[in-house]
Amino acid sequence: MVEVHKGTELLHIINYLAGVYSPAVQNSSYRKAVDEWFVNFKDHPVLDVARKLPYNDFVDLGWCIQFPDYSITFPEKYGYFDQIVDKNLLANYLTLSTEFAKASDFMSFFDSQEDNYSKWENQFLTRLREEKPLQALGNFYQIPLRQKIYFSISPMGVVLRANIFQAEISPENKIYAPVIIPFDNRFIDNESKEPNFKYSRVSLNNNVWHEVSHLYWEYLNAPYRDEILALKYADSLSINFKTFESDAQNTYSYIHEIIADAVTIFLKKKYIGVEEAEEHLSLNESYGSPLYRKVVNLIENEYWDNREKINFQEFTPQIIALIKEEGQ
Repeated sequence: MVEVHKGTELLHIINYLAGVYSPAVQNSSYRKAVDEWFVNFKDHPVLDVARKLPYNDFVDLGWCIQFPDYSITFPEKYGYFDQIVDKNLLANYLTLSTEFAKASDFMSFFDSQEDNYSKWENQFLTRLREEKPLQALGNFYQIPLRQKIYFSISPMGVVLRANIFQAEISPENKIYAPVIIPFDNRFIDNESKEPNFKYSRVSLNNNVWHEVSHLYWEYLNAPYRDEILALKYADSLSINFKTFESDAQNTYSYIHEIIADAVTIFLKKKYIGVEEAEEHLSLNESYGSPLYRKVVNLIENEYWDNREKINFQEFTPQIIALIKEEGQ
């Protein structure tokens, strides 16, 4: 499924006006349209709340907002968001966001962009059909995801992101596994001043493999989560993963990244090229982690040829054993 999601696009626009983003939103015809439509709302109270957010991942909360009436279903749990930011601030962010939407007539803006949204959605959908990155992932993991992947096209987005706790944020939409797909000139072949979602071959496969692997890993590691949270591991790169007060949660987040990129590198070697995969792997190693190569090698030597006999969930204990050994 490929769509511009109303809720996440609303929050992307609010965060853009608040200056939350780093790096900056791409300069485009769409950004100009946003500036013109919302010019009188740059002092809205929601922008002050948005500036208290550490980064833009919180746009996932847009799934809590219903359209067109702007009602909010406040979640009992916020995934890990309320481990980073006070829950009351998140609730205030949502409430003020809907007030901003009403005051600015966000739905009329959204409707005015419908032709553009359809064009951009079709661009990405066409590339998915041409490259088939999801089929490669299915062949790799050998187990259904059980959620419908929802590629959330965002002309105002700045980072790729998989929503791994959709069931907590929006239980009524738990059948979806959202992935935010931003407009970024780095991901297309020719620089564009208009949002363009014709991702290049390498960018499309790399980004889909990586982000959707986060969704797979979150689902597949569930039987082993306590064991993963108990792992003790640190290297020169992992020390930068200090989002949470809990060391266990920081390590869990780091391993999430290791698995997603190790799978991506392995698939890149199989479907794109050995040189491209090695370049990607060497870059990761330069950041200070030897674990990427060890996991890639484990996948290649112990999993790939046996994947029809043992799926990735069943293979997970071997990955845990490797990390445990490396952490000693």
